[in-house]
Amino acid sequence: MTISITIESSAIWNLQEYKETGKGERSFDVPQGTTSIGRTTASSFTVPVASISKNHAELEQIGNRLYLRDLGSTNGTYVNGRSIEGTIEIVSGDLIQFAAAAFRATCMVNKQNTDFAPSMTIAEGSLNWAQALVQFDRLMNDKAVTPYYQKIITLADRRVVGYEVLARSRMQGLENPAQLFSIAERLEQEESLSELMRVEGTRNTQVSMDGTSIFLNTHPKEAVTDRLIRSLRELRRREPEKNITIEIHEGGVTKVNEMKRLRSVLNELGMKLAYDDFGAGQARLVELTEVPPDVLKFDMGLIRDIDKAPLARRAMVKALIDISHSLGIAPLAEGVETEEEHQACVDLGFTQGQGYLYGRPSLQGE
Repeated sequence: MTISITIESSAIWNLQEYKETGKGERSFDVPQGTTSIGRTTASSFTVPVASISKNHAELEQIGNRLYLRDLGSTNGTYVNGRSIEGTIEIVSGDLIQFAAAAFRATCMVNKQNTDFAPSMTIAEGSLNWAQALVQFDRLMNDKAVTPYYQKIITLADRRVVGYEVLARSRMQGLENPAQLFSIAERLEQEESLSELMRVEGTRNTQVSMDGTSIFLNTHPKEAVTDRLIRSLRELRRREPEKNITIEIHEGGVTKVNEMKRLRSVLNELGMKLAYDDFGAGQARLVELTEVPPDVLKFDMGLIRDIDKAPLARRAMVKALIDISHSLGIAPLAEGVETEEEHQACVDLGFTQGQGYLYGRPSLQGE
């Protein structure tokens, strides 16, 4: 959310550096007027970091307000993870990055810290934004993600046929996917995080060596880009023997020609295709018939309490399952938690299932 701040008294703005261990040594009280920022002593505020340009950015304090502009720097200026263009106004609590150097901007009135909240929140306040940024950067550099594996079974005999890789981390404030991808989104690093999870999800594990498949997620932002194709080719080069299924979120299945291209590449690489969260939004029947996947994962919202669902809802799900069978697609029920839901899914014609009933995510797919 955006917080409007009205200050009637004299305000003092301060930049406090944040490093991996917390607050850094550099701190700067911003004077009235224009302040130049760069890595040389010719700047009003010198930040001797190699990634910062000689003339990187300018701060301008006018009265109680602080404005920031990038000066065409090589590695960019960011506010709360967003690259800036032109001039923007700073809000107390914002995280400002000059390339790789991170500073928190704080406004003080009459020498009393206003302690305004940042103009955005991360992970419900478990970490402040500057710390979260440093943690995320460290996570990516150290490949510190922790893949968890959740079983995918055949409903008829509950035989394990695959494991979905789920993103986790043991770093404070980045333990679950919501926290990880919330920060990645603000840094525009969703694709990088998704790529890292696919690599780490197939590394140093025996999962799929017995014929079961590793189900690897893509981020909706990846869609069917050249970058995604390159990453899949590199993944196959790293893992030539493993049985891999690539999941595309329903929201990413939007263009038939792009999906045909992806299907062709996956066939070439010996990988399978799954559509994830089917039915969560718009059921893309055209894409389903034009580019049928190997597996169609029905969203858990359709499966929850399916045994108690009205006949109309069950009939709708049954019709979609029948379409899947007619196209040679294996329909999979996500989020199965009770024996009653399991039996209802069997009766409707689902052939595969996933959910807490069959096993919670674990470190080694056990």
